[in-house]
Amino acid sequence: MTDDSQLSNVMTRGAPEAHQRALILKRRCAHCAEPVSARILLKGEACEGCGRVSRWQRDADADALILALDARWSRRRWWVYGILAASTFATGMFPLAATLLTVAAMIYARLAIIRSPLQWFDPLRRFTSRFTLRLWMLITGLMALVCNELLTLVPWANMPLKMLASVLFVALFVEGSIFFLRGRLRRAASGDSSLQLWEWGLPLGLTGAALGISAAAVAATLFIIEAAQGLWAMFLGWI
Repeated sequence: MTDDSQLSNVMTRGAPEAHQRALILKRRCAHCAEPVSARILLKGEACEGCGRVSRWQRDADADALILALDARWSRRRWWVYGILAASTFATGMFPLAATLLTVAAMIYARLAIIRSPLQWFDPLRRFTSRFTLRLWMLITGLMALVCNELLTLVPWANMPLKMLASVLFVALFVEGSIFFLRGRLRRAASGDSSLQLWEWGLPLGLTGAALGISAAAVAATLFIIEAAQGLWAMFLGWI
């Protein structure tokens, strides 16, 4: 089922009303079907094309947006996990390969799943939410880097362990992002454009976490290089 058909089936109270609800959830005027901004719908302002007001139903329409977001990820979840697991297992013996594949899966999820709901936010909330989600992707990507490269030192078991770690960090990023977006969509659907204190504090906290994990990534890289040099020297001593 496509996103449009998902949105078209969220209301069953008669064909005309269901059609209007589907138009609104696609950010179109319920009367003339012209594209309108989310602000016009959420604030109950008149359409610039026909001058009529599209009636936004806060709870029902917010639930429909969240349902569409969940459905979009549900249709892709096991494909993403399956392809990621197979590719990271196959390339687990190579340094950085599993990390690069993990980051690629995160970027795909961000473009295909996470970016679309941001269109419903006002400019300030869109900025803070986008910045927060990018920091979250950076943190989970760095965690994957540290974990996967340390697992390189585990002989024979690094391939399955890297596979599990990669799937875990992608799930952490995507599921955490969707959980965050659910709350922000409900807040935006209520028509309240004011930002809560934690919406400013969360990006600051994530920035500090990103700096700490970056330092850990550098330390892990240096440790791996030193360990590899030690193993190489040991090998040369044997021969």
